[in-house]
Amino acid sequence: MNPPSSLSLFTKCGFYCVQYLDCDGRRRQKSLRTKKKTTAIRLAAESNRVLKEKPKPILFSKFKQEFLSSRQGSLSLVTLDIYRRAFTAFSRLVGDPPLIKMTPKKWDLYASKRLQNHCKPVTVNIELRCFRASLSTAVRWHYLETNPFFSSKAGPSR
Repeated sequence: MNPPSSLSLFTKCGFYCVQYLDCDGRRRQKSLRTKKKTTAIRLAAESNRVLKEKPKPILFSKFKQEFLSSRQGSLSLVTLDIYRRAFTAFSRLVGDPPLIKMTPKKWDLYASKRLQNHCKPVTVNIELRCFRASLSTAVRWHYLETNPFFSSKAGPSR
């Protein structure tokens, strides 16, 4: 029986402690105030449930606006335009689903529809890379628990 994967269990001065990342990505430590390993594992599991932040529900269109405005000064105008066009094409083909409903199946559907619309595979791959990067930001902002692109290999192969 091991502690949850997002937490690490260790001893300090004979007492069990847990180490975790807070919502800002900073490493934190907390004493579990026990010397018994079984009790420490149980307390670590309870701590993980308490510490785990649930994703905030947000529509794809709202995330698109927030993401593009947050990247205004850090990305070139050409790169921002690529993101903008990719988001617009996705909205046109798939709609405006909640971000937490994004699945690898939706991305595969998007890619196949884009390819059917005589879009070049390289263009679709560039758009999918934009989505993968932007959804990593959504994970950091606690809109998603995991990036759906990392749960399967998305992308056309022609």
